[in-house]
Amino acid sequence: FTPTRPTSRAKIRATPNNPAPFTNVFDESDSYFTVAGTLVTTPTNRQVYTLGTTRSVSWLAAGAENKAHIFYTAGDTNQFQRITDPLGIANNNSYPNQNSYDWNISERLEPSTNAKLKVTSGVYSDISKPFILRGVRVTSPNTGSVWNVGTGQAVAWKSAGVDVNALASLHLSTDGGATFPYAIVSNYNVSVGIFPWTSHPDYNPSTSAVLRLT
Repeated sequence: FTPTRPTSRAKIRATPNNPAPFTNVFDESDSYFTVAGTLVTTPTNRQVYTLGTTRSVSWLAAGAENKAHIFYTAGDTNQFQRITDPLGIANNNSYPNQNSYDWNISERLEPSTNAKLKVTSGVYSDISKPFILRGVRVTSPNTGSVWNVGTGQAVAWKSAGVDVNALASLHLSTDGGATFPYAIVSNYNVSVGIFPWTSHPDYNPSTSAVLRLT
């Protein structure tokens, strides 16, 4: 038997398979003991979360430290990134051992249909069931890219949880995202994930250019 649910109030009961001629024959451990570890309870399998929203992450903990840390991956369990304060967040190890965290989901995260969260506390950790992080995220250009006016470039993005027939528009800002006056394309299929763009030679050069996909 391998216990899978952390608790600070565990007990063991032993009952014979065949108690005849006796009835109600069993014995329990004299006192509570701790099943140490962490267990992510939400998000649940295939649950849908959305970029830019606030959702709850919950977990059980027992016998761990008083701080926990939460990490996100788009699916590669070797590529987790931290989503909580580096100093950690409160971690309750007392019965009923429940914890929750209001996750302000950054729009900079990669959307995924195989997203996972990992909760760690001390030597213990657990990974959530795969869930859907819905949204779109522009991946090219990225910070520091240099594109010359009038040249051809590939605008790329990743999407998840979006209808296969969903359409989007792409706009350009040259003032750091304060305004988006330049319409590049509209009614473009999001599922394509890439758009070949030749910037117009009349666009103002900028060191604060931003593309927005909506």
